[in-house]
Amino acid sequence: NIPMVLHDLYEDVYYEVQFLSWSMSASGGGFSYTRSAGTTGWINVTGFDNGTFFEKADYADYTDSTNWDIVADSVAITRADSEGLFNPYTDTGFSHWTDAMPAGTEWAWGATEEDDQDYTSWYNAVYQSGWGPAYALESSMEGYTDGHTMSMHLIEEDLYYDVEFHDWTCCAGGGGFSYTRYQVSPDGISIENTLSANSSDTLTIILGGSSLSPGEYSAEMIIGTSDTDTPELVVDIDLTVIGTPVLVLSTDSLDYDSLFIGLESLQFVELLNSGNDLLTITSVSSNNSEFQVSLEDDSLDAMESTLLTVTYVPVTDGAISGQITIESNDLTNPTLTVQLTAVGQVPPEIELSVDSLEVFVSPEDSTTRYFTISNTGPNNLVYNISMDDIGSQTVTFTKEDWADWTLPENQDRVSDNLWITRGDYNALFNAIYEYPEDHPHGPEGTQWAVGPLEDIEMLWFDSFV
Repeated sequence: NIPMVLHDLYEDVYYEVQFLSWSMSASGGGFSYTRSAGTTGWINVTGFDNGTFFEKADYADYTDSTNWDIVADSVAITRADSEGLFNPYTDTGFSHWTDAMPAGTEWAWGATEEDDQDYTSWYNAVYQSGWGPAYALESSMEGYTDGHTMSMHLIEEDLYYDVEFHDWTCCAGGGGFSYTRYQVSPDGISIENTLSANSSDTLTIILGGSSLSPGEYSAEMIIGTSDTDTPELVVDIDLTVIGTPVLVLSTDSLDYDSLFIGLESLQFVELLNSGNDLLTITSVSSNNSEFQVSLEDDSLDAMESTLLTVTYVPVTDGAISGQITIESNDLTNPTLTVQLTAVGQVPPEIELSVDSLEVFVSPEDSTTRYFTISNTGPNNLVYNISMDDIGSQTVTFTKEDWADWTLPENQDRVSDNLWITRGDYNALFNAIYEYPEDHPHGPEGTQWAVGPLEDIEMLWFDSFV
């Protein structure tokens, strides 16, 4: 299997991923892989290579090699009294239109270690910053904060340099500029230094980083030297990252307002592990039995969350309070609490003076009857009245295939102005005002909604189609 590289854009960390299995098509979505971090994500060496500083003064003679930064036998960098950089060995001067300019080099904006580099000419690379040279390369330019480092690649020699610009004279002002260049490997790690006789260097190795997952990491630092007896030294580097679980609650208080005794109300607290190791919730308890707790999961991986359900079951008439205590292996905050408040109320009690009404009237008459609704409880009774017409007429209408829609028996005559029917195809229509070939969508004089009549207040009405 060919490995892949995963770039975590949030943490700017790279991993090598080797897939072990993958379920094809709609077979369940299973997969597995191994993931290992690259050493550039957790090792940083400083104090290595002090760099080469170069400066060309304004109006200095660019044909004089003392005003060139000679990088290799065939590559030097300089600048005329204006415009951009060029290679005086092979270029007659700067050109906007040459792909390799300065000749023998290609450039990208940003340090070499950045993995998404797009190498091009020096001029085009400067504009990758979003600015021209006057802003991008002048370190004292007010308001510019994006850094001033570019990556230079010597094509034939296959050497990489980080070039940190310090000054840039703009606009035909003499062509002055200065920078410090550091030779680096393709992944951006500094690779060259020189020690004079009887001298030493102190290197600082920084191990770890906030984005590392818990576990063990190993690498080798290989030091190549010009010592003929010891051309290579290997330093083994081992790092153990001890994880830290961190418990975060979505809220530290819940208010249930008022609730009648006999009912119950649920609220939720999200528990998130914002750390980088397994979080274990060892205890969740309530100090008031009227607040009951239920936890979905007591083990959370990094950045995983679960819900704590807190149910208020009132027994007491009046205001009460309580506290939920959550204990975990979070070393910084091993105990967190959620404060609870609620008001229980004895419910009202309804009584009706009658439980049924039976009335006989002629079609043209009406009559009036009275009944009483009483509340015998201690708290307010809220009531509403609706009618369920259980004795109303139900009509079942059928129009058979190819039946003549113009005949009365093939029309549901709902009212004097609404006769619902259908032609041999298309949708329903109102036979009083419409024809099947009109392809109506109403039918005329109607609106429709999906759902039962009892939900009429919540339904959305539109045309039949």
